[in-house]
Amino acid sequence: MAPKALEGVRVLEYGSFIAAPFASRLMADLGATVIKVEPPVGDRSRAFGPFPHDVPESEASGLFLHVNANKLGVTLDITSPSGARMLKALLATTDIFVENCEPGYLEGLGLSPSKLRASNPRLIVTSLRPFGMQGRHSHYRGDDMVAWHASGAGQGYLGDPDREPLRGAWHFTDHFAGICAAMASMLALHAREATGQGQHIDIAEADLMALLCTGPTRIGVYHYVGTYLSRQGKLHAGGAPAALLPCKDGFVYIHAYEGHQWEGVVKAMGDPDWAKEPMFSGSFMERGQYRDELYALMNDWLMSRTKKEIFEIFQRHRAPCAPLNTMGDLLFDSNFQSRDFFRSVKHPVAGALTLPGAPYQLSATPWALARPAPMLGQDNEQVYCGLLGFSHAEMSDLHRAGVIS
Repeated sequence: MAPKALEGVRVLEYGSFIAAPFASRLMADLGATVIKVEPPVGDRSRAFGPFPHDVPESEASGLFLHVNANKLGVTLDITSPSGARMLKALLATTDIFVENCEPGYLEGLGLSPSKLRASNPRLIVTSLRPFGMQGRHSHYRGDDMVAWHASGAGQGYLGDPDREPLRGAWHFTDHFAGICAAMASMLALHAREATGQGQHIDIAEADLMALLCTGPTRIGVYHYVGTYLSRQGKLHAGGAPAALLPCKDGFVYIHAYEGHQWEGVVKAMGDPDWAKEPMFSGSFMERGQYRDELYALMNDWLMSRTKKEIFEIFQRHRAPCAPLNTMGDLLFDSNFQSRDFFRSVKHPVAGALTLPGAPYQLSATPWALARPAPMLGQDNEQVYCGLLGFSHAEMSDLHRAGVIS
């Protein structure tokens, strides 16, 4: 069996919903021992679907099963004195602590990153917040939508130009914050080998979105010209063809910027007579003046063919095109299958599952899907008795007191 990149590394996660759980899932995939700490009532993400057969079940939440695979799971009321002591005991054996609590929550329990690191200087604490833990807005609460719009990304990307901005796609910010947190945590782990000291990693989701989506181009345009780029909706604001266009079974995105690409589009569509009209003979930007006419003329050809047919024809003629895939399309896509992206695992309640994998392939230390997400409190005995040395009688007392479930 191939070695694991993070074998021997212990990660403790106390996080709700997506960002922190996704960060620790990425590390678990690479061999880290991740202990997920939930309150005795369970993580709130257990209430989010999809659910098998559309029947709500806390042990069968599609979201929870995805972001928590490969982990051990324990329950703990860290607001109780006993729970706080147990958390500190776990942290004394931990390399990386990943958390995305509400601003001030851990500090109010005497569990601030500075205090935790004072007790264990080798500990790496990775904190995720909407606005980070420094700055004027560090105490603000928020969610994925708040981070989208606080970063300026919503104004430029989400919705049609003549309408109000929309919310972002499904928790895009939380997922990218999780990736950033995992990467930063592993870099800090590497740095610890040289310094012998851990550190605190402070991740602000609004900062992350400003970097990814607002970035140098949009900030640069405003800085030098004094204007900002607006939402474009389904159509490119400048040239043509550059749009998400309907076809027989959905949509395809076509973007032919260069002259030879436009020639490929014309050949792919069978050299129609209308393509020889002077209005379409110019550059990408010049054709943009007649984009409504162009898309209307392309419509009949597109609507008579499927996404797959259009994509394959355009590929043969080296014309840029991509299908707008559904989740079903992705699951049976030959490229994803050839990369072994989706993996199967069996869960005692949810049954046979097919889960998305990692977006990378490491030749020497590959990722693996070894176990499904834990059921509520599934590993309490293994962790508390095996790691902390609690007796079964003590476990019973903690259960009766509501400290664990």
